[in-house]
Amino acid sequence: MILPCETAAKVIIPAIRAHIARELVVTYRFKQEEVAAILGITQSAVSKYASRTRGNIFQIDSIKEVKPMLADLVTIAANEKKLARDAYLEKFCETCKTIRETGLMCPLCKKANASVDIQGCSFCMQV
Repeated sequence: MILPCETAAKVIIPAIRAHIARELVVTYRFKQEEVAAILGITQSAVSKYASRTRGNIFQIDSIKEVKPMLADLVTIAANEKKLARDAYLEKFCETCKTIRETGLMCPLCKKANASVDIQGCSFCMQV
């Protein structure tokens, strides 16, 4: 059995990180090394996020419920050379939780485990 958190770890978290990394590189003109240091990831990961070769399975940018949260995460990251860990973690978890609560992750769970009845499952929406 593949847990919803496993799906989130493989798809949702990379999508959120990719969005943040791309925004910091493109909009804020940060160097990849700076973004890597801020997010605590490698420069190679930032490069892959920026070029859309990683973290691009789930199109997070167009989800209206999540857009303001993503903007907040980018703002927090852009304004902190050393991230305010608690504020960042809280907003990151809230973003992931919102994606789960809105049922947007259900097709991903179904894809990961064909036996999941996404019509009868309401686990993520209740957590």
